[in-house]
Amino acid sequence: MHIDIHNQGNPLKFSVMPAATIINRFVIGIENSNYEVYLLELINSSDFFLNKGKGHYKSPISEENGQYDAEAPDYEIDFKLLATQTLLMGYSTLALQPEAITKGVTFYTSCKRPRSRIKASQIHVILRDLSVNDLEEIRRHKTRRTCTENDIPEILNTIETRKNILLLLPYIFKFDNQIQLDKAIDIITCSLNNDFHNLLSYRKKIAPDFDTYLTAVYDNKFLIFEENQSNLLFHEYVSTSETPTYLELSGYDTTYPRNE
Repeated sequence: MHIDIHNQGNPLKFSVMPAATIINRFVIGIENSNYEVYLLELINSSDFFLNKGKGHYKSPISEENGQYDAEAPDYEIDFKLLATQTLLMGYSTLALQPEAITKGVTFYTSCKRPRSRIKASQIHVILRDLSVNDLEEIRRHKTRRTCTENDIPEILNTIETRKNILLLLPYIFKFDNQIQLDKAIDIITCSLNNDFHNLLSYRKKIAPDFDTYLTAVYDNKFLIFEENQSNLLFHEYVSTSETPTYLELSGYDTTYPRNE
């Protein structure tokens, strides 16, 4: 079946998740200001992951010995953020930082560098046209000439993790006009595979014995994908209402510019 990923007249768009949902400890005074907390809530609300693990997942008491971020009776998984360092740097320095004083009372401190400009890379753009050979060549040289080019080795560090991993792509997908959910998911899946196929192929060469999953948000739902033969296959969605920590952190939005 052919899927028009451009969906002429109603193209797929995205915004980046609020800073508080992807920068750990960004909200001062909130203990759960950590994306790993709501990803744990996500997999514990997912039939797919509950079946995979034969039960609920828990965080280890300590990760000093390299334990996974979440452990179930029959499965273990790590959580990784799939984003460029320049994007995260921009968020951490240019976004207003919230401080939760008491329930319902939040102060916002000015950003660290209010007059600065940071050129931030979007991960899907910088990876789209890079072959597996290109990625291997970048890995051999490790660093590149500019900050945005140095984003790629950092991404490779993440993708080389020799564990089962759930990648959080911090995108909220959307269409200007409402379309059927199945069609929207098909378009999103095709778009993701168009951008990340070679990155997934690279991971299969580096860590062939470990599973790879990816999640992003559409229509107040976390979409859950699994890598299969270097492509992403959609498994299921979980409503964001099942991840209260994500909803709480989303409430601390800032004036950081969004991307279309």
